[in-house]
Amino acid sequence: MKAIDEGIEFSVDVSGDDMRERNLSSNPLTFRFSKADGKLVGVKPFQPVERIRDELSQVVIDARQCGAYTLPSATHLKLTRLMVTYLARCRQNPRAIVLIHVGDCYEALMHHASPVATALALPISQRANTPMCAVPSHLIEYARARLQQLGHEVILAEYKEPGTALAMAPAC
Repeated sequence: MKAIDEGIEFSVDVSGDDMRERNLSSNPLTFRFSKADGKLVGVKPFQPVERIRDELSQVVIDARQCGAYTLPSATHLKLTRLMVTYLARCRQNPRAIVLIHVGDCYEALMHHASPVATALALPISQRANTPMCAVPSHLIEYARARLQQLGHEVILAEYKEPGTALAMAPAC
């Protein structure tokens, strides 16, 4: 992967070899990201949203991280270990709402924050442009049951500090 600074945006070229290593089509891709918030603003050649969300999600994350680590003007976009862990759980369980245990709360992040907040009448906060909804640990079984009642699959994950493994909570 190669990151290129382009003013208010940056692009990352992903070679055909990089794609083959990931068992994806061998066609090279170029991802464009906003430096302001790190959002993906374009892919060349064009890719359907479903493919980006599902099959290419890890490539998009890795490309964004490549830019964040190699371009001085994009270092503020580096993902935290918590976000990398959360995104990995989301990728493993694409249809589920992932709640990750951090401190004395379970956090629903990004696209999971809104349905959790709505179902449980909880506020949504934001940190570094990332929507978050905190469910107090003592209410997690109620929250899980309520979300399942509404038709959502729920995955509980434990966030461990660096150097330890992330463990899935046992299924009920």
